[in-house]
Amino acid sequence: TYRIEFQARGMPHVHGVFWLLPEDVKNFTDENGSFDKTTVPNLIDEWISCSSDTGDETLDCLVKELNTHRHSKSCKKYGTECRFNFPKLPCDETLIASPLPEDMLEEEKEKVLLSAKQTLEKVKKFLSDLKYEDSELSLKELLKQLNIPYEDYKSAIKISQKGFVVIMKRTVNERNINNYNACFIRAMMSNIDVQFTFDIHSVITYVTDYFSKDD
Repeated sequence: TYRIEFQARGMPHVHGVFWLLPEDVKNFTDENGSFDKTTVPNLIDEWISCSSDTGDETLDCLVKELNTHRHSKSCKKYGTECRFNFPKLPCDETLIASPLPEDMLEEEKEKVLLSAKQTLEKVKKFLSDLKYEDSELSLKELLKQLNIPYEDYKSAIKISQKGFVVIMKRTVNERNINNYNACFIRAMMSNIDVQFTFDIHSVITYVTDYFSKDD
């Protein structure tokens, strides 16, 4: 399901949704047919990557030239922050961030959310100020500079404010690389943003939003 949209400057781009076949997902679902949050990251890694060091020189060049975000007036037209949420937070594995347990006391929940927010904002600011030549830092080296315990960061990044959120595996150096599929980017030779969703409401909203937009 897709729609081709033309931007004001005349560039065509595609918004669409594609479904994986049952046999593609059967090993990543639980007995109820829902995606298993512990194993589905392996499925996501089969389809989506943020890697800038794939071992394929041609692919690496395509990713660098086509899928690396560079801030512009467009991405900051609503303020000083990038509306596409770059730079992205690094993580040493693909994982699913989840809301805190519903049975957690509100006071405790607010405390945990505030602590997580402060931790992630500290890292985000550091990444925004980081010079390109310093981007070979490992995640642990970055956290050490900020005096943030590794386990505290991992706990913070696993928390979402609402719903389930995919956190992609990426290095500090890959903080500005958009999600791509290696086959698609080779075939289309264009910028790509591929996202995995297992929330049917999100799929329906995405499809109807784009098909109901005026030309």
